[in-house]
Amino acid sequence: MLPPHALIAIALATTPSLPTNAAAVRDGFQRLQAAMDRDDRAEVERLAPTCLEAARASGDLSLLPEALLMRGEACMSLDQDDRAKGYLLNAMGLAQELDDRRVFANTLNDLGILIEHEGARFMAESYYRQAFAIARTLDDPALLDAVTYDLATSEAERGDYATSRTRLQDLVNRAMQRHDRLAATKAMVKLADVDHAMSQPSEAQETATTALAMAKEVSHLPSRQAAEQLLATLALERGDAGTAETRFKEALATAEASHDGWQLATAHLDLGSFYASRGAADLARGHLMAAERGFRQLGSSSLLEKSRTLLEQIDHGHSL
Repeated sequence: MLPPHALIAIALATTPSLPTNAAAVRDGFQRLQAAMDRDDRAEVERLAPTCLEAARASGDLSLLPEALLMRGEACMSLDQDDRAKGYLLNAMGLAQELDDRRVFANTLNDLGILIEHEGARFMAESYYRQAFAIARTLDDPALLDAVTYDLATSEAERGDYATSRTRLQDLVNRAMQRHDRLAATKAMVKLADVDHAMSQPSEAQETATTALAMAKEVSHLPSRQAAEQLLATLALERGDAGTAETRFKEALATAEASHDGWQLATAHLDLGSFYASRGAADLARGHLMAAERGFRQLGSSSLLEKSRTLLEQIDHGHSL
């Protein structure tokens, strides 16, 4: 990464003289954020480069850290982690130079996510904690929600469920107080996961049911699918195979509506695994083959291998 003063010089030198203004640029940021929130990949791909170009064209250097941040987050939403890291590091450098603490905290949090994808979980959590400490001092509820969610998720993954649950419940309460149903829905789904991990099936059932209703209300398909998958798992664990099958099918239908390759592949894997465990080889095979194709296209080696292993077991007549 170039030093911040060099980035500023390049930004100023390459700013084209296009007719734009700060208000128009910030409006573009909002539209891009809305597209990412609703997981509209096509709109994200269309808006992301335009927002950065507009920020450069504005001649307002203070817009560039956020523009680079948004470009990086857009790459993350499109599963382009390497490209995302480059934009985020540049955003961090400019934010530090310009003392933009909001963008600096955002980039810390996003880099934590990317580092966690690489397997450096403890380092990622340190990034989340730094971002959280800054976010608490700023008047930016959306930023505080985001860093709270990621820190709570990291804490749950290392087994600190009590702390994670408290953070997530606080997040839900804050979001509901300001009538942000989408943020509350995402946190409620994660809260249900934590209840499940804490071996509290009754609480997990209640929370997941609430989360599903909220996800339907705000039309957030990823949260809806996650709630349906958890409800299917809970049904399976209590021996209710009929309800489990219904919920897994609902999750698949939701994934198909989302047009998201990852969500669709995981839904096929879940339903294929369910049918395989019930000895329904023909039903399982179709879903597992769909999952295999999806994970091959996505480059997910571990889940690709899981799909192939289940297919081999079915072909050899092994009961799961």
